[in-house]
Amino acid sequence: MIDLIVNGWKLLQFLVTHRVGNRILFFVGVLGFLMTGIVLIDSFSKPEPVAPLPKTALELEQSAVDPSREEWVHLQDGVLGWSEALTHIMTRTDRKTNETTKTVTKIYVPVVSSEIWNRWQKSHGDDSFPMRQTRLFLALEPNQVERDFPALRLQDKTADPSVQTVSQLPMTISGELRTLDRESSAIQSEIATEVGISAESRQSLGQILILRPGTKPMGRKEAILGSLTIGVISFILMIPLLRRNLRGDS
Repeated sequence: MIDLIVNGWKLLQFLVTHRVGNRILFFVGVLGFLMTGIVLIDSFSKPEPVAPLPKTALELEQSAVDPSREEWVHLQDGVLGWSEALTHIMTRTDRKTNETTKTVTKIYVPVVSSEIWNRWQKSHGDDSFPMRQTRLFLALEPNQVERDFPALRLQDKTADPSVQTVSQLPMTISGELRTLDRESSAIQSEIATEVGISAESRQSLGQILILRPGTKPMGRKEAILGSLTIGVISFILMIPLLRRNLRGDS
């Protein structure tokens, strides 16, 4: 830990006092300014989200979502396939005791429209779930499962929901809608395998939707404040090289 602090201090000194370090900071600052401009332009180019758009599962299955933007939707119905839920588990190992703990961080529950579910039931007649026809997943926190779906249990917060069945969406759910290609690579690969698409194809990943209940896209005010903060930090990073050039130091 001490070595890490010492090395960090040496790196900071190099960045602030050496010309090469100043140039690195200046370059990072320029990138920050570019990011600030992009965020500002994007925030003013799209309408301010006022209320979530009411959507049925069928409408989402048939819709085209721009992968570069988040949408705020109000899901009104759907059939949830708890038996096929994918659990993202974070593993931590204590260095002192060498004990490993596993914690569920996210549960991805597949959702299909009643139309797809009814057709599937007529042709199969069992409790299996039409994963290859699934285009929508709910990304739930463990506490959301316990709060919104009390009939389900998590086994010590380390396993999939214990009820191996399907259920209708018990309530309308609002949240941020995004495409699979904006999730982590591990989630992309796992979901792509389950629904039978190519994890290497960005176009294929853009066809799978992820709804995050309880979230909403960043508003214009938040985007402006965030971009201005990045801009100020970027300017501070550029100061050492600007001062050096003004003084004529080599």
